[in-house]
Amino acid sequence: MNFSVHPFYRLFRSKTIPYHVLGWTLFILYELSAIPLRHIPKDRGVYFDYVFPYMINILLFYFHAHVTLDSSFRPNRNAYALFFLLILTELALYLGLMILLDSLSRDTSMNIFTQLVKGNPTPLLLQLWRGIYFIGFSSAYWFALRSMASERKVLQLEKDKMQYQIDRNNLEKDYIEMQNAYLQSQVNPHLLFNTLNFVYNNVQQASQEASEAIILLSELMNFSLREPEADGKVDLEKEVEQIKNIIKINQIRFNNRLYIDVEFNGDFSEARIIPMGLLPFIENVFKHANLTDKDYPGKITVNYNCESVELVTLNKKKNRSKAVSHGIGLANIRKRLDNIYKNNYTLTINNGEQDFYVHLIIKLKPETDD
Repeated sequence: MNFSVHPFYRLFRSKTIPYHVLGWTLFILYELSAIPLRHIPKDRGVYFDYVFPYMINILLFYFHAHVTLDSSFRPNRNAYALFFLLILTELALYLGLMILLDSLSRDTSMNIFTQLVKGNPTPLLLQLWRGIYFIGFSSAYWFALRSMASERKVLQLEKDKMQYQIDRNNLEKDYIEMQNAYLQSQVNPHLLFNTLNFVYNNVQQASQEASEAIILLSELMNFSLREPEADGKVDLEKEVEQIKNIIKINQIRFNNRLYIDVEFNGDFSEARIIPMGLLPFIENVFKHANLTDKDYPGKITVNYNCESVELVTLNKKKNRSKAVSHGIGLANIRKRLDNIYKNNYTLTINNGEQDFYVHLIIKLKPETDD
């Protein structure tokens, strides 16, 4: 038997024990005050007249509540048959103990058993009525406990429902903030994309590199403005293409004088990822990194192993970065990763004094033909 969960064990460890003691004290004083004081014979005493009988009464009270009723009315049990069987058992035990106690405290000619043999069932019936009285008293106590437990469950359900609503409202708030951040990030791309063709036509003859940068930027803007598909994801291969475009654009900007080691491994056509899932980390490299030191080149590595995509960036930090960050990029991607991938990704960022390190792993499901 597991005593740690038995009702008697919980009762004895309960903080309500002083209230039980006080209740029984008041009850016993009430009963004693309701009968006239009488002389206690010398062959008996307070123990046999009061202490032991009340101990048996109290034992019957708790036995009926925490054994008979608790055991009978449980799910998947034949409650009524077990209930009546336990009632008969506890009444028989109660009467047996009271007859035994009476035989030890009275003259044999006056005890319950002798009176019953003589054809006088009154003493036995009085003890039976006493037992039924405490069983009824115990049943009321048990129903009160059940009622309070049910009320606590209702209150807990209402509390859980309220907490669920709060969590839902917070989730909706986070979603709205994420959408606003996404729309905010689209303002500049929209303005740029609408003027790209005009700029391209004017600079094509003047600078081949500038026109190439405009084409690459156009592809990048088109990717960022494209409506998401039904699953809210894009091919991983297209995301990687935009990483390559960002690298090319920045090399053109700095006349191919940026020192950066780039490595791509895996068949990126086999999986899908949320759009702009990797790009913010690449943009961050060119925004805040010092890539002009050939002894400390930046590093960008993208790997895919049919189960997960891995991105690693490492770069030397600028001494004084003049770029202003509004937290839209990395903060937004963190929130999106939490919402979409939950526990299926790990992100490690080490912002050291001289370098900046990012290690991202996302578990992706490979695309399969239906």
